[in-house]
Amino acid sequence: MTENPDGKTVVERVEALSDEVLDSIQAGQRTAMDAVRKFVDTLDEVVPNLVDASGRKKVLDAALDMVDQLVTAQLEFLRKVIGSAGEALHG
Repeated sequence: MTENPDGKTVVERVEALSDEVLDSIQAGQRTAMDAVRKFVDTLDEVVPNLVDASGRKKVLDAALDMVDQLVTAQLEFLRKVIGSAGEALHG
């Protein structure tokens, strides 16, 4: 196996990259969930449950859709990064 100046083989570097990608995904998911919690807390302060429950639900649904789209975009980006890394190793 070929070693780089840092003393790690290509396989070891790919394994480290994979771990970093997984850590990044987990951190992104935690950040997204924290943002949703803060948003819900703020919404609870500003729009109490007694006020138009259907409007409140629409706002919450929109916020959750937004978070879902952001996390999906992050996952797609990371999949492309991993795919490019894999192609670089094999090509």
